[in-house]
Amino acid sequence: MQSFLENSLLWFSRILAMQELSKTCAKQALSAFCSAGPLNTGHCKSIKNKWGGGCGCTCFSQIVGGCHQPRPSFSGFIAGVVVQLQQASLWQGGLYAVLAALAVLAAVAVGILYGAAALKKSPHRAASLAVSVFVAASLLGFGLTGWRATAFQSAALNPALEGRDIAVTGVVLAMPQPSEDALRFRLGIESARLNGQAVSLPPQILLGWYAGFGTRDAKSLPVESADPSEFALALQRQPQTLRAGERWQMTVRLKAPHGNSNPHGFDYELWLWEQGIQATGYVRAGPHDDPPSKLSSSWAHPVERARQSVREAIFARRKPATRRRDSRPGGG
Repeated sequence: MQSFLENSLLWFSRILAMQELSKTCAKQALSAFCSAGPLNTGHCKSIKNKWGGGCGCTCFSQIVGGCHQPRPSFSGFIAGVVVQLQQASLWQGGLYAVLAALAVLAAVAVGILYGAAALKKSPHRAASLAVSVFVAASLLGFGLTGWRATAFQSAALNPALEGRDIAVTGVVLAMPQPSEDALRFRLGIESARLNGQAVSLPPQILLGWYAGFGTRDAKSLPVESADPSEFALALQRQPQTLRAGERWQMTVRLKAPHGNSNPHGFDYELWLWEQGIQATGYVRAGPHDDPPSKLSSSWAHPVERARQSVREAIFARRKPATRRRDSRPGGG
C-alpha cells in the first residue's frame, strides 16, 4: 500500500510539473496530498529520498521552479485548434474522440517517462519533452475542436422541417429583446410535434414574434396589392410579455441560420453558431393558428429575470418624463 501511494504521488508530481503549474498551485496540491489519508511524514521522507529536497512540498516547488521553458502545451493546443478550423469538411465524430483520447494517454505517458530530475541532467531530454508535449497538446486541441463541431452539427435543423408549422413547447432562456414591430427571444426546446408526430429540433432556437410592420396594421394594407406573406404577417396577434424562465407552447416556422456574404461584414451565421443557436424563425400567431399559451413560470434563469426587471424599471421611469416633455407647447 505504501509503495502504491508513493508511486501515485510521484506520477502526480511529474504530470503537474509537465503542465508547468505555478509554484503556489503546486505547493497547495502536494500539501493537500501529503496531509490526506494514510500519507504521513514517513511517506514524505521516502519521496524526499527519491526526489531530493527538504520535504515533498519543497522538492516539488523546486521541480516546478526549474521549468522556465516556453509553454509547449498551450501553444500546441492552439496550433491543433487552428489546424482543425482549416478543414474543408468534418470527419466522423468518433475519429476526433479517438485522437483526443490518444492525446490524453500520450500526455500521461510523457509525464511518467520524463521526470523533472532527469531533465536537469540532460538538456536533450528537456527538448524531447517539449516536442512530445507540443504534439500531444496539438492532437488534443485538434480532437476536441473537431469532436465539438461534429456534436454540434449533429443537432442541426433537419432541412425537411424548414418552413413547416411546428408545435413546440419550450422555456424562454434569456431576456427578450423588444423592438418597434417584433419581440425576439431565445427558446429552449423541450418537445416539438409536426402533424401530431414528434420531431427533433435543435436545443436552442431564436424566434421573432411579429406585430405587423411598424405602425401599419392589417387595415392599412390593400389586400389586392399586398404581398400575401406580408399581409399574413400583419395579421399576427400582438406579442405578449415574455420573461426568462417561462414555459410556453406555440406554433413556429423555422429555417437554418444564414448570414450575409458581405466581405469584412458582421458574420451573423458565425455569431449564431457561437451562441449555440442552430435555427431561427418566427411565431405563427395569425387568425388561423393556435394562439401561443403560457404554461408555467419558474426562477430557472434568475440573472436574466433580474436584468429584465431592471430594464422595465428604467423604461417605467422614462415614460413619465417623455410624456411631460411632449405635453409642452411646441412638443419639444
